[in-house]
Amino acid sequence: MRPDSIEECLSFYSKSLAGFSTTTMKLTTSSKSSNIVAGDVTVFPLPSNTIVNLPSFKVFFQCAVTGTTARLPPGISSLLRRVEIVCGGVTLSEGTNLYSTLLAAKAALCGTKDNKATGNPYLVHDTDEYNGLAITGVNPQPQPSASAFIGTQESSYCIDDFTNTFLGSASPKLFDMGLIPDCNVVLYWNENSVLTTSTTVDNPESLFEAEGSGFTAAVAANATYTVNRIHATIECISMADTTFENIVNQQLATAGFIEAPFKSYQCFSEGTASGTSRFQVASQSLDRVWVGYRYNATSVTGGTATGRQYPHAPQGPPIPIVGYSPCARMITRHGGTMERYTTAQQCFRVPGPDFNLQWTLNGSQIPQTPVFGSELLSFTKNQLPYGTYIRDDLTPAEYLTSSFVTCLRLDLPCSHAGRTQTGLDTRSSSLQGLVRSLNGTPNNYDAFIALETSPTLRIMPGRAVAVVP
Repeated sequence: MRPDSIEECLSFYSKSLAGFSTTTMKLTTSSKSSNIVAGDVTVFPLPSNTIVNLPSFKVFFQCAVTGTTARLPPGISSLLRRVEIVCGGVTLSEGTNLYSTLLAAKAALCGTKDNKATGNPYLVHDTDEYNGLAITGVNPQPQPSASAFIGTQESSYCIDDFTNTFLGSASPKLFDMGLIPDCNVVLYWNENSVLTTSTTVDNPESLFEAEGSGFTAAVAANATYTVNRIHATIECISMADTTFENIVNQQLATAGFIEAPFKSYQCFSEGTASGTSRFQVASQSLDRVWVGYRYNATSVTGGTATGRQYPHAPQGPPIPIVGYSPCARMITRHGGTMERYTTAQQCFRVPGPDFNLQWTLNGSQIPQTPVFGSELLSFTKNQLPYGTYIRDDLTPAEYLTSSFVTCLRLDLPCSHAGRTQTGLDTRSSSLQGLVRSLNGTPNNYDAFIALETSPTLRIMPGRAVAVVP
């Protein structure tokens, strides 16, 4: 059975059911809703005794940054350090403390779903993307700054993509909350080190970014952020017909339980001593091993052709992405070719020329021969989840200097968070894994490793739940 087949059945019946309705509920937090700072925790109780559309969960908020020319990171979701789903005291999805790095690694390779209106997908020069573009004419218009059009009661930012959590990957997506105990979404806010700072903004009229300019010069990390007016929304569905209830009761009577598979990630940041990084996992289905490398040595400043790199903490100034020719920002803001920047946390770089790597799982080498860095992009195309594609705007320079992420697939090519687990079962004996690399300078880099698994939420009569990892 396809994982979305139950939704297709409901869609068919809903066309002839007068009692079918849908609404979007506004959720308030059970913790504080304003003055949220780095390290705080926000809890959203999900509606109970109703059918919810899990992927529709969204979080709205205002966010202000302070510090010397401080900027939010690329992707507003990077403000989250961890996302947990807790149900009746049982943690359904424990998340990972490297959640923002996981998002950055997958976005570097596959692109981001953040939009420019509410998601801050790119790191721009100024704190306000519309500054400097004055509107003139017979009828005067407000200064085209975002703040001129956003009221004090509005929430200008939105995190609307939770694909890498239970909310975005559970099957079925239309979930009957009456089958499980009260459920909470727990958000852990990231440290201030995810922000970036510089000494000055650049010259808006400058055609080229001069090396050592204020925009890319390192300064003391003094940036902070504050979140206010936070709330969430989720779509709820109701049916006067008993179709859905009959399906559930029949499944419980036949099997004694209902299973809801979802995706989970275990993430590590490991050193690469002697070119080897280790990991282990016990799971019923290990689907993929994602790997990226981040610079960890002394700050290095290079010429325009090589850009520059800084340690992970503090973030320091923006890092130019090689492969895009800088030109006037008024031209490139809405064009296809942009002058792009990133942060040290989100910069994944090949550890030198002739670098190659190979996975070793319990002694088995995959692939049979090591793959060179310049060849890994083509190798990775066959390893991505079903329906996922590599960004089509990646230049060779950009991939090797800022988007160097790859993965190894261990399940069927067409598998995803569905009703079958085809990945590697490592429960009988914990998997001992290695990422082995040759050549380059891997000791100057940390390996970011994300283990993608498919746990199962088992729902039993009496609202009893258990998680099969």
